[in-house]
Amino acid sequence: MNLGSLATIAGADPPNLYHFLFSHGMHEVNGMHPIQSRSKLDFAAIAHGCGYRDTANCAEAGGLGATLDRLFASLGPSLLSVAVVPGESFPREYGYIHRAEARERFRSALNSR
Repeated sequence: MNLGSLATIAGADPPNLYHFLFSHGMHEVNGMHPIQSRSKLDFAAIAHGCGYRDTANCAEAGGLGATLDRLFASLGPSLLSVAVVPGESFPREYGYIHRAEARERFRSALNSR
C-alpha cells in the first residue's frame, strides 16, 4: 500500500471505514527485506497525522478486543495496526500473478460485488 492512500482516505472522511493493517516489518513481495527503521515505524501515528479520527497499535492478542470495541464505537476513518510475526516466504510466481488471465479473474471478482 502506498502511504499516500492514508491522506486520500482521511480527506474523503468516510465515517464507516475501519482500516486494518497487519505489519511484520518486512517487504514481503520483493524477498522479505526488512523495512527501514521498522522498530520506529508507527503506521497508526502516520494515519493520525493524515487525519484519521481514531488509530491504535496492537502487539498483543490480549488487548485486541478492547481496542476493537473502542474503534467500532467511534466514527471513522479508523486504523488499527496489528503487529504479526512473518511466516514462511511464498513462491514468487510472477509470471502467473501478472498474466492476463489472473488480472481478468481479479477484475471480474471486483466487478461482481
